[in-house]
Amino acid sequence: MGYNELSYLLLFLPAALIVYQVTPARYRKFVLLAFSWLYFFLCSRLLIFYLLGTTVGVYLLAIAMYRVQEAASRKKLLCAAGVAGLFGVLLYVKYTNFFIR
Repeated sequence: MGYNELSYLLLFLPAALIVYQVTPARYRKFVLLAFSWLYFFLCSRLLIFYLLGTTVGVYLLAIAMYRVQEAASRKKLLCAAGVAGLFGVLLYVKYTNFFIR
């Protein structure tokens, strides 16, 4: 299901907007996250595991950065490690089949 398909415009998007609007404000971010995961799952079934893994990884990295009370350089190092990790996952998913062939 792409953004330009009728099923997205007539079914998925209105459902997401309605659920978002009826949800209390403090839970709306979880509704958006759930609908993002659902859309990604509908587009590519197996890649959802990469998305879930990177979501958990970024969440844990943010917690680690929040708990660091020392100099800002340590937070920058954690952020750089997170970006490098995400870039590595992207390269793996995108180019694995290219280099295998």
